[in-house]
Amino acid sequence: MWYCEYALQPFKRNGTMIPVSALPTLYDRVDAGYSSYYWFSEADAQTISKQGSSKDLARFPVYTRYLVLDIDREDKPDQAHTDMQTYTQQIVEMGLRHSVWVSGGKGYHIYIHCEPDYGTHVPYSQLQWVKTRGWNVDLYLYQHGRLLSNPGRKSVKTGIRKHRILEVDGQLLSVPKVQPPQKVEPPTEIGDADRARIALYRMQKALESQPSSRHTTLWSLAGACREAGISQTLCVELLEWINQFWTNPKDHAGLQRAVQQAYPTQMSPSPSSTKVAGHLPTSEASSVVLSVDYSLGGPAASLPLMPHESRSRAQPRQESQLNVLECGINVLSAATSGRPP
Repeated sequence: MWYCEYALQPFKRNGTMIPVSALPTLYDRVDAGYSSYYWFSEADAQTISKQGSSKDLARFPVYTRYLVLDIDREDKPDQAHTDMQTYTQQIVEMGLRHSVWVSGGKGYHIYIHCEPDYGTHVPYSQLQWVKTRGWNVDLYLYQHGRLLSNPGRKSVKTGIRKHRILEVDGQLLSVPKVQPPQKVEPPTEIGDADRARIALYRMQKALESQPSSRHTTLWSLAGACREAGISQTLCVELLEWINQFWTNPKDHAGLQRAVQQAYPTQMSPSPSSTKVAGHLPTSEASSVVLSVDYSLGGPAASLPLMPHESRSRAQPRQESQLNVLECGINVLSAATSGRPP
């Protein structure tokens, strides 16, 4: 039996694992929500459930029988429709079985049926196959822990549910197996300064491409900042720096919403810490506690969930002595040298 992570919203995840066989019970509900694109074994699902989060999922092998193309042009729905038609025609010419879904917003999801595959290589293999086609889709989808909206999920903006508009029979796609490049594993215990450098590295990579989903990218980067103990105020300043270099920048209000979703509660240093402009609190004794809402609520609470331990609050973290703003601007300035905003 395969399991997937379920969440009402992609920014409210706590490692809630449900059997894939339970997904159809969600489709007609108001809270159809999101589920992990890739599926996990029962043993790995139990581990994820116990850790209470979706962190470090790349260490697990995953299962799939679909390759999904996520087409989202946000403010250009006509372009999204044109690209969907172009890609669909190419898939037809390849003789592949597939279906096309309206995402509910202004985009489309194309599900290409694949030969079943399982392993840690699966996301990277799909990423490389899509890249060879040159399609302008969300490449961030091909990661172990990414979520995808469930059929029937209703868009907040349009009120439209995700629904299928086309289904074409054909053969199964065989995705060539490509092993991901070897990475140096970080130590088990990582200091906040190291986490901050990781967050800044991800920001630097975000400057090298024009994301198809600006909101998701900003939210993901803000989450990395939160994990590093970076204050919400400094996070906004760093993301504003990145945002100005995108061809179609997010408006300030939209950027603020993405950051607020990543920071469900404002982090506050303990009274013993001090704060300097552009610096995190310097007291080694200072720490923060993030409150996390682990309840599903509504009808979804009756789903057959994996048992997990009591998780009312995240573990407290000590904030680092890193001058995040100065370091971040230096890193990002070097990455954008010669590129005026």
